[in-house]
Amino acid sequence: MEILGSSFVYHEKNHVHKSSSIEVYYQCGLQQTQPNMLLEMFVQIIAEPCFDILRTKEQLGYIVFSGVRRSNGVQGLRVIIQSDRSPEYVEKRVEAFLNSMDDYIKEMTDEAFQKHLKALVSKRMEKPKKISGQNSRYWSEILSQQYNFDRETVEVEFLKTVKKEDVFSFFKDLSAMTIRFKGKEKPRNYTTQVAGLIHKYNLSEVLSGPYLMSEFQPDLITMVLDKLQPDRMRIFVVSKKFEDKTNIKEKWYGTDNSVEDIKNSKIQMWSKCGENENLTLPEKNDFIPTDFELVTREVDPASLPELIKDSAMTQL
Repeated sequence: MEILGSSFVYHEKNHVHKSSSIEVYYQCGLQQTQPNMLLEMFVQIIAEPCFDILRTKEQLGYIVFSGVRRSNGVQGLRVIIQSDRSPEYVEKRVEAFLNSMDDYIKEMTDEAFQKHLKALVSKRMEKPKKISGQNSRYWSEILSQQYNFDRETVEVEFLKTVKKEDVFSFFKDLSAMTIRFKGKEKPRNYTTQVAGLIHKYNLSEVLSGPYLMSEFQPDLITMVLDKLQPDRMRIFVVSKKFEDKTNIKEKWYGTDNSVEDIKNSKIQMWSKCGENENLTLPEKNDFIPTDFELVTREVDPASLPELIKDSAMTQL
């Protein structure tokens, strides 16, 4: 069993059960109407592909769950998986899945988005089947000190105005949160990674370079794109089928290989493929927070519940 945290990794092997479990949590800020509905809509959209990809296709484990986690006035997205794989591996697959959701949401049709929207509206407006359910809703408002007893009506009215672009932008700044709360890694792996990054970034940007962009440089992007041409391409093919077709032996490790030029007909064909209109930059995200400093909250004493009975048995 391995428990991953933001500042430590605890290793403990269970010789009876080899299964492990992980909860990946992305905090999205305080509970308010707008972020509440954007988070719930995002969870509504990714629920089916999350189960299909991580459980059915990748078969990470029997239990795969994604949903909203709220506690003490803050909220976030969480993914829970029970698996026979290591938590480090499962966490990487969760990250890869969430990264793939950019294109998934962007390419979603308006009809599919409206279907998700109506499903969430219907779910939120469903009346409690028992009085205990209504009681739980009221006590949740009291315990969180928010006292929004008309929450379903208020939030659903806002939910009906949410557009696909709003949900798409909700996910953009998670990379900043990933590096801010990055979990501890094995020293050997981390030093190897940092050593490789020294060749790509200035020393002041080695740790943040793979995650954050300090400024937008369109000229640099254009320069890189101009170099991505078929006549500058190198293709590496590795297979045992070429064991008897090589004519060069590598100097240091003695690896058999061969080098061939790409045919001009192939280069010309690839040069005419045109641009891919789906390769575009996402819009600016205004919904995921970047400032995580604690703030004080002023509460009007007159808005708090009044204690009308206090005895050894009850408080009312």
